[in-house]
Amino acid sequence: MKFKFVIPILVTASLLTAGCQATTSNAPKQSNVTESSASPTVGTAKRNPILLYSVVDLKIPLTSIPYYSRGEVSVLPETTFKQYDEGHMPTLGDSFTCAVIKTSNLTSEDIVNVNPSEAKNTNTITTKEGILIKRIDKNTFIDGDERKAEYDITVPDVGKYSISAEKPAETDIFFITKISLVMKG
Repeated sequence: MKFKFVIPILVTASLLTAGCQATTSNAPKQSNVTESSASPTVGTAKRNPILLYSVVDLKIPLTSIPYYSRGEVSVLPETTFKQYDEGHMPTLGDSFTCAVIKTSNLTSEDIVNVNPSEAKNTNTITTKEGILIKRIDKNTFIDGDERKAEYDITVPDVGKYSISAEKPAETDIFFITKISLVMKG
């Protein structure tokens, strides 16, 4: 099961900036994905975050949890979990790769050139395009294992994305659980 998750961000942003509310939903009716947007505060310095993507429940079977990757939402097949457990695709278990690279459709494809090992040494990275990536959580570990991560990604002339990623209990693969945007204003 695979479906395209397209956010026409400029159209949505212009509608929201004008004070209109817009809700998009390309997901099947019984989906575990919530897509919505909230109107930012118009005429004030602070804007409310716009919820772009949210996974409601990570306690369902792994092969039913929506997996966000570069603007597409699908479910991972059982073979992906088996291959990961065998040592293949180790980047699926890296919070930086999940939160930053898997959301590169929202920022810039050039962000994929950022070295994940550089992120391990610092909480803040700035790309040559001026995109600021900042880890904002306090390394959420359970029994020595990182289970959750939160990043803010600030894109010049757009705003700040807040990205949350989490590992379901049965796997060490990170899933994007929330994407929100506070538009530059």
